[in-house]
Amino acid sequence: MDLVSVIIPVYNAEAVIERCVNSILGQTYKNLELILVDDGSKDRSADICEFMAGKDNRVTVISKENGGVSHARNVGIQNASGKYVMFVDADDRLEDNAISRLVDIADKRDVDVLYFGFWLEKESGSFLSIQDTMLEGNAEDFFKKCFSKMLHSDHINPPWNKLINRDFLIRNNIRFNEKYSICEDMAFNAELLLNGNTVYVLGEAFYHYYYGQTGSLVSTFRKDNFEALLHYYRIIQKYVARFADNAPEIESLQSFFTVRSIRIAQNIIRNQDLTTKEKKELLKEISKNDEFRSASRAIHLKIKDEIYKIFLFLGSYPSLKLFNFASRLKHKFVLIKH
Repeated sequence: MDLVSVIIPVYNAEAVIERCVNSILGQTYKNLELILVDDGSKDRSADICEFMAGKDNRVTVISKENGGVSHARNVGIQNASGKYVMFVDADDRLEDNAISRLVDIADKRDVDVLYFGFWLEKESGSFLSIQDTMLEGNAEDFFKKCFSKMLHSDHINPPWNKLINRDFLIRNNIRFNEKYSICEDMAFNAELLLNGNTVYVLGEAFYHYYYGQTGSLVSTFRKDNFEALLHYYRIIQKYVARFADNAPEIESLQSFFTVRSIRIAQNIIRNQDLTTKEKKELLKEISKNDEFRSASRAIHLKIKDEIYKIFLFLGSYPSLKLFNFASRLKHKFVLIKH
């Protein structure tokens, strides 16, 4: 059996890490190494990790100073030795048969990346998210049959719903960008698309993603959020440009980029730690950006909330008027959740 490296970045996850680790060690597939990268936790996470490593020699604990989730994942890649790599967040868990099923498919098809479904676990219930299009093929097959649907359903963007060939990662020098704390996983996955040749999309779910749990690695607001989104957008544009007859996919990507930009703008408006001047400058950074203007003008969004309409016509309104109007509207509409 091929060795599988499971990488878990850990930060202040004492309430959830044991559940996560147990879901890995309890896999029906036994030939795995579990790499726990403690990113300078201030709670008992590191002690719990060391305790679990003492009970199972497949567990390796790497403790380091806080450097962010991207650095923690990169440290995991650097220390991995398996044929395949998987990423799991410390507050999530896998189905017991996940790795066995995924490795069986990956070995038979010799794939660079294998995508699979997940459950979104919220207080209101468990929601299944799988692709209705099964795919075994090359990069062009994936682009034409799956790209747009998977982009908008968030099956492309997270790092944890994939089994990745480690040699493919090393050969193409694909790593997480440590400069950003948002969209860094999206940029990583854009690099997978840009460099990958063989892809498999499995219409089965194996991952439980716990939304908003203690110990979650969900990013907080930073002033460079739009810059990070732009970094991702430029990589994924290169991927789309590889293929002929790509007009529908370009429009899909423009729609995705525009909506994500609006989400960042909404977070700026409702952020109570920013001054009015800071908000104006950050909103101006979006409104004056040529790529945002081009994308927003090229698409046709059927969205009722006036805040969307404002940002689609940013170039026509002074930044101050935009800010004041959007600020008044923010209490009237439900803002998009990141």
